Amino acid sequence: MTQPLYAWWASSFGAFGALLLLGAYVGLRTGIFECGAAYLGFRAFARKTSRTKEAGGADMTSGNGAGTPDMGYREAVAVGVGFGAFEAIVLAIPSLVQMAAIFLDPSILSTLPPEQLAAIESQLSQPTWVAAAAAWERTFAILAHVFATVIAYLSVTNRRLMLLGVAVAYKSLLDAPIPIFQATLASSPYGIVITGAFVAIMGLTGLLGMLNLDRIALRNANIVRNDL
Repeated sequence: MTQPLYAWWASSFGAFGALLLLGAYVGLRTGIFECGAAYLGFRAFARKTSRTKEAGGADMTSGNGAGTPDMGYREAVAVGVGFGAFEAIVLAIPSLVQMAAIFLDPSILSTLPPEQLAAIESQLSQPTWVAAAAAWERTFAILAHVFATVIAYLSVTNRRLMLLGVAVAYKSLLDAPIPIFQATLASSPYGIVITGAFVAIMGLTGLLGMLNLDRIALRNANIVRNDL
């Protein structure tokens, strides 16, 4: 769907305008989907656990009530870390599979198209710091995931959809420039550095936000409330 949209936008607004629209589309799609999924997950957990507690409270007189663990601020942070780590693994799998296949059977290289072979040779000839920069970028990306997830969590605890909007806007801003970076910096040896620097700024912004939001979360430690 992305390619047809880009082609349509390019014919109407030019290449640069299409890149801007593509960035906005990718950013909003990511922000709405990921933050919306986190919000709905926290909300569903809150409702389910509230009903379980109410049912358990009715059984307390007979001694059959069972405690149900609440999901608090720390658990929300763990969800963000898990999601960020999962994304990093998914992004790394294609390259790892490709490298493993070449290592096990180098003759595969002779069957590849010249463009793909040139891309692989370019990857293998990159200096070591490029891999370190990519890993560093993923670390800051995880911080960004944690911050957005915690904001979605707080939108449930505080009953404020505006906080969900903040989470969506933050994640959208994180992903929106990626198509522009890929198009304009693909041939630059410092493309990964510039992209990583942007992600680092967003990750550090999220970290600063986390340090400030921690005080709010302590006053609303659990998303499970009887009136949800």
